[in-house]
Amino acid sequence: MFNIIKNAVKNNLKKFKFIRLLLYKIRPGYKKYQVFDFLSKDSIFIDIGANIGEVTDYVNDKTSCKIYCYEPHPGAFNYLENKLKNKNNIFIFNYAVSDKNSEQNFYLHRESLNSAELKYSQASSLESDKENISQEKKITVKSIHINDILKKFKKIDCIKIDIEGHEYKILPFLIENKNLIKRVVCELHGGKSKFTQKIKNPKYKPKYDHIISVLKKENLYNDWFIDWE
Repeated sequence: MFNIIKNAVKNNLKKFKFIRLLLYKIRPGYKKYQVFDFLSKDSIFIDIGANIGEVTDYVNDKTSCKIYCYEPHPGAFNYLENKLKNKNNIFIFNYAVSDKNSEQNFYLHRESLNSAELKYSQASSLESDKENISQEKKITVKSIHINDILKKFKKIDCIKIDIEGHEYKILPFLIENKNLIKRVVCELHGGKSKFTQKIKNPKYKPKYDHIISVLKKENLYNDWFIDWE
């Protein structure tokens, strides 16, 4: 009972912006979010794989800039939509971002009970070979081609990507349009974890090595492109 009350108090306190801003400063876990601190109220921010909106919350609290969220998971999207329904600067789309406009299989985490559950929603993927998904637990989602998003803007200050292995399908298009985008912040599956020093998703290691090679060859790595975890 005590833990239930404690969590309820924490969640209620987080409803206040000044509390959230304080937590960003004092909690070590938020340090990695500082990569977005170059943004301002005039920025355009695109959150691809927004999930329940933790990064969007941070960027919005810090800047109140225009934010475009893309999230295909039904449960996460409904949570996100309900949480941000009164935010006039935030636009939410129930799409996976991909290299094609279509309907695609979307694979849930092997421990996931259903597509409404949030607990494992962040692990869902369009990639059928991702290690922790179930090939049996799948739903159909709509996907939008990354170029159809890019062409809506004259400039984009930052694109954040966390799409569980599918990033390799859209990164070539972002590199082609690098002059449109100030910064890309992306979790790459297949690289070594900064925390465990182990390879995340070894199946994606060849894709990881290839895209890192391309980014370094074009002098984009650790400048235009941030490998984020």
